[in-house]
Amino acid sequence: MREEMNLFSRRKFLNVSIKGISLISISPLFTSFLNACQSKKPNVSFLPETNNSFPILEVKGSYYDIGYAIGSQFNKEINDVFNKRWQWFEGMKETTFKDNKTLFDGLLAASKKHFPKYIEEIKGLAEGSGISFDDMFLMNIKSETGALKSSMQNETPGCSTICYNNSDNIIFAHNEDGDEANNGNMFVVKATPPSGVSFIVLTYPSIIMGNGPGFNDHGIIQTTNYIASTKWNIGIPRYILGRAVLESKSLDEAIDIVSHRERAFAYHHNLGSFTEQKLFSVEVTTDNYQVYEPEERYFHTNHLILEKTKNFPQDINYISSSSFSRYAVLKHELENINNEMELNEKEILQILSSHQNKPFSPCRHPEGEITGRTLATAFFNINEGWMKLYKGNPCIAYIHNNYQIMHATEQL
Repeated sequence: MREEMNLFSRRKFLNVSIKGISLISISPLFTSFLNACQSKKPNVSFLPETNNSFPILEVKGSYYDIGYAIGSQFNKEINDVFNKRWQWFEGMKETTFKDNKTLFDGLLAASKKHFPKYIEEIKGLAEGSGISFDDMFLMNIKSETGALKSSMQNETPGCSTICYNNSDNIIFAHNEDGDEANNGNMFVVKATPPSGVSFIVLTYPSIIMGNGPGFNDHGIIQTTNYIASTKWNIGIPRYILGRAVLESKSLDEAIDIVSHRERAFAYHHNLGSFTEQKLFSVEVTTDNYQVYEPEERYFHTNHLILEKTKNFPQDINYISSSSFSRYAVLKHELENINNEMELNEKEILQILSSHQNKPFSPCRHPEGEITGRTLATAFFNINEGWMKLYKGNPCIAYIHNNYQIMHATEQL
């Protein structure tokens, strides 16, 4: 039977149920966070991983405290990623600190100027996990420093997104792809920072929150697609801007954040709102941006496709090996579905489970030296106000109903 999609009040934000297991309600913990008095120590609780679900850390506190709680709780996962990718990381470190320290210093200075609270969060993440701040911040500017290389095709596996909007029914799904080193190390964070805006987000070990799929208690939704830009500015790193979106209170504010005039890098954001019942595709470059509201069927991988941004310099080796391949599969599969038919969750997730053109298929699996993997799939129903988070490759997770479902709120 179809699960009943209950909507909850703000103070019962984000009940989580796991299919195949009895209902687990962790909203009372979050309610106590929202009612708690200000304290120097963060409020923290933890729900372990299951076969169907990622581990969930709930935390309320200062930005440093939130970072420290994540770093200490997921110390093993964070260090495991650094250890597995040490050759790549050391190469990036040498390239950055030996020949391009100005880029590192400039990105850090811009972050401190505009978003010092997130530098505090990264400091906490570093200290909680026992990683030096310089190494942790470097991991959080890997896109910008990656643009220093002649080819980035092995740096970031990329993601695939399908949207459907017929005004009465807005749904979209997103394959979250990353390096194989992240497999088994991903986790979910439910956080309430000093702004009071609570959010839930799938999080990469060692990366500040906001890169993975998530939404907040004002109904703002975000997923992201890496863009292999070969041009950058000394400005605000893309991960910092993605983090800031998690605390935005409206779509207009979220768009203002990602299009910040001092942004450092090109990027693609899927920005939606459960409250406003809208979805936008936003492409940004260092000198331009475009906001597009998808109509009917729309899809995106890891290259720029909108009129104002598509000619921005990008790494052709990267996008031709991965992004174009997945884009072609999505296009072909969607064209084979009758245009008069409404797309549903089953059809979209079946397309995202495709292995056509592997290893650069929508559903990614490591193969030889190709280390990209689909780590999770997020499915959003904007009209009904919920997100399903499928754990692992959709070709397996969707078939076996391995998902967590997270409801938004009725009153934001």
